[in-house]
Amino acid sequence: MYFITIISFVCIIFINLTFEQGPGSFEVREHSLSRPYANVFATSHSYWQLTGNTLVTDRYIRLTSDAQSKAGGLWNTVPVSYSDWEMHVSFKVHGGGTTLFGDGFVIWYVRDPKLTGTYKTYLKSPVFGYADNFNGLAIIMDTYSNRIDNYNHIYPYISTGTKDYSPVFGYADHFNGLAIIMDTYSNRIDNYNHIYPYISAVINNGSLHYDHDRDGADLNIAGCEAAFRGRDIDTLVAIRYQNNRLTVSTDIDGENTWKECFSIDNIQLPTYYYFGFSAATGELSDNHDIISVHTYQLDLSEQRQKEDRKNIIPSAPSAHMGQIDDDTAKTSKWSTLKIFLLVLLLIILCLSGIGAFYYMKQHRYHSSRLY
Repeated sequence: MYFITIISFVCIIFINLTFEQGPGSFEVREHSLSRPYANVFATSHSYWQLTGNTLVTDRYIRLTSDAQSKAGGLWNTVPVSYSDWEMHVSFKVHGGGTTLFGDGFVIWYVRDPKLTGTYKTYLKSPVFGYADNFNGLAIIMDTYSNRIDNYNHIYPYISTGTKDYSPVFGYADHFNGLAIIMDTYSNRIDNYNHIYPYISAVINNGSLHYDHDRDGADLNIAGCEAAFRGRDIDTLVAIRYQNNRLTVSTDIDGENTWKECFSIDNIQLPTYYYFGFSAATGELSDNHDIISVHTYQLDLSEQRQKEDRKNIIPSAPSAHMGQIDDDTAKTSKWSTLKIFLLVLLLIILCLSGIGAFYYMKQHRYHSSRLY
């Protein structure tokens, strides 16, 4: 027991020394978490709270075990008062499934931490054990595609087609026979051409619905493929928010270096939101473990220090909010325009008919008077 504790302590020091924060940052104890966990949850004034089926051992905090219909969470009870921060999370996702497993977990920065309720309450929550229409940021560590069309391959991609494939690369539509299609580009309007596991970011101001059956594809502002499941080495993710720029990086290959997943400018996040983690299993399951959390406050520029960010509404650039919404909106506008033009045409035809009828009636009246 003591040997494991000493080894864990050495590993944590090694990770902190390896991934240097550089000048202008320091770790915030209230928003960090590491072994031994007994010291973290020993008092009623703990900075972290467990919810649902979450359990604690001397080696990990398990949000869900590898069993069906489980849901759990780990929530920080202290709001984040500083605007720029960086979080390093050591985690492990693993289980007995080789081809079917899921669903993943989420790292949250939200207005409302989910501190109460039974595991059944969390299980009914549609976004990995958390509520829909949330306010804040979700970094989704997704391991399974819920899309009903199972469109989870990347390009180039070889497929077969037998009929009703339109258009067919310079050949006739509705052909008879077999086609082996050597496709190099996805023409899907949502550009949904990634494989799982997949890391994505979602910003919500409380008004947007997360479609679980589409893996939130219409809300994702950025993402990358990351094979973090089932690794025998430490897997880490870093989330950095500084000067309205959100950057997510990973170290899942044991190289002790960060590899950028994505980086987006013009992300608006308020202060005094809460960090948290949640996961839920359905018919598929996995172990979702949090090993450690290290959160750093970053130095601010003079202009940044003067900003009052407490009442900022979470937002992301509209260009990153998903092409599905844009195309749907265009289709909706075009449909409305067509209906309007059709109604206008019918009105014109009716008025023309009435006018023609009145003209013919008057013409017959004047003609009868001449005789």
